[in-house]
Amino acid sequence: MDFFRFKKELDLLYTSNAKINLGLKIVGKRPDGYHNLETIFQEVSLSDSIWVEKSEEVEFESNILELKNNETNLCIKALRKLENFFGTNFPVKIRLEKKIPIGAGLGGGSSNAATILKAVCEIYKLEISDKDILNIASGLGADVPFFLKGKSAFAYGIGDKLEKIELPKDYKICLVFPKILVSSAWAYSNLKINLTIKSSFNKFGTLQSESSFWNELIPNLKNDFEDVVFKKYGQIREVKDKLNQSGSIKSLMSGSGSCVFGIFKELDEIKLKKMFEQKNLVFFAKPI
Repeated sequence: MDFFRFKKELDLLYTSNAKINLGLKIVGKRPDGYHNLETIFQEVSLSDSIWVEKSEEVEFESNILELKNNETNLCIKALRKLENFFGTNFPVKIRLEKKIPIGAGLGGGSSNAATILKAVCEIYKLEISDKDILNIASGLGADVPFFLKGKSAFAYGIGDKLEKIELPKDYKICLVFPKILVSSAWAYSNLKINLTIKSSFNKFGTLQSESSFWNELIPNLKNDFEDVVFKKYGQIREVKDKLNQSGSIKSLMSGSGSCVFGIFKELDEIKLKKMFEQKNLVFFAKPI
């Protein structure tokens, strides 16, 4: 690749980061069938790469063959939502190189959708209010609004209501994906909600200091999906057990699964890869 082509590629490149859930508490079921929850979204450095540029017509390509250029693709859905809002077309060529595993509870598709919203607004110099783009994002998925700003946020409602928080970032993350696709709909429908257990996040505003984060928040984090998911998928429970045995400060499933992450002050990548990579995909990341 010559220098000028390389520079153009860089100019068109957008990074689409994953997230982990630092705990997840279901706080009730709504009349519309959705569940209210509380969680902390933490953006992490594991990412997809998306190249976006103006084109004569909408084009989409990816290293994942299952992601076709049709209206069910979240990248295309995000583009269509913007076009509907502005009442005009914004033809772009999208090239998506996925590294975030699909169906892992890491928000890869939602992150891609948010990235397309930001990229198209930038490329076409669209003026849109925060309120309007957040509404568009909410229509694409509950956690898409988070990815518009990223970093760390306390999320509630169905995950679409956000309060920005500042959390320590001095740790490393090992993410293990057991190559199991857990249906979110199945996980929600099989939940046994225990409203007698208090949320870990009741005092989240006071837990943003270094000492409170490590001594109060992290040790008490739980994911309400783990019981139901582990009961059906023993391999996912096994991953969590092994992460705990490998010296992680805390290990949790992210979202409704199936990825499990471990938080470490220091980690041995070679040792962890050897421990997990025969049956799983293993990634290393840091909080952003």
